Amino acid sequence: MAISFDNLKERILLRTMEGLAAVDDQWTKVFKIHQLDAAGLRIASMEGIGDLQTWDGTSSITTAAIDSMGAKDIAYVAKAIQCTVPYLTERDVPGIVEDAARKIGVSVASTQASQAYTAMNQAFGSLTTADGKALYATDHTTTSGTRSNVGTSALSTAAVLAGAQALNEWVNYQDQKFPQAMNGEKLYLCVPPSLYATATQIAQSQFTSDQLQVNAARGLNLEVIQSPHLTGNEWHLVVDPMINGGPFVAFDRMPLEVVTTRDQDTKTLKITATYAMGVSAHPDPTGAFGGLVA
Repeated sequence: MAISFDNLKERILLRTMEGLAAVDDQWTKVFKIHQLDAAGLRIASMEGIGDLQTWDGTSSITTAAIDSMGAKDIAYVAKAIQCTVPYLTERDVPGIVEDAARKIGVSVASTQASQAYTAMNQAFGSLTTADGKALYATDHTTTSGTRSNVGTSALSTAAVLAGAQALNEWVNYQDQKFPQAMNGEKLYLCVPPSLYATATQIAQSQFTSDQLQVNAARGLNLEVIQSPHLTGNEWHLVVDPMINGGPFVAFDRMPLEVVTTRDQDTKTLKITATYAMGVSAHPDPTGAFGGLVA
């Protein structure tokens, strides 16, 4: 009598990973991912404490108030899906278990991408920073006024250069100069597929016209990210989140867990995937410029 040592877990793991890899995960380049095993993630806005004051060497040093826009609590959302494969179907249909595992991987990666890009689409409205404004807004508060990180021009070389200029003229909450893209920092130009050709020309073309004008945007460290989850004619210019914490935040509360179980009565195979993740804007609006095109 033949004996089967079923390598079920190995088969499912491999095909799940294949499914995960089949879906574009470039959103991870523009989100600062916090892995934390806690009920919630609280991020404080810490945009500086103002300039140092003159000191005569003997007097008490001036105490600076740690003024900021406040903090944000980022909640997570749990997600789960399960595939069931009847025992005889598993035996009769070659590869059905592996196919189910791969589809779960695709489903997980697609769901995570949808969460992230939905947040980016909302950055012009309901996705807010600690001052209560949309991430992209013309009136983010400072100690003495406001600052803007949004424009209304359609995607073009001039519009991207204007966005880079706004990032380099950025001030923090204390009105200190806080340039974001002056030293070759990686900038991600995020667009829907309909704008990909334009974005690529902006990032890579040597010239901007038949008059052989030099494409100044090529001097920026631009990388184009396209996603069908991004909508309309809006575009995003995002600084590498590893530099200043990033404008977009992902709270990885519970990493993906894939579990296989077999019903003792029916021998039906169950493949279950769960994860928990929250996405939001950083409390500070630093590190991004948005193009809101009507």
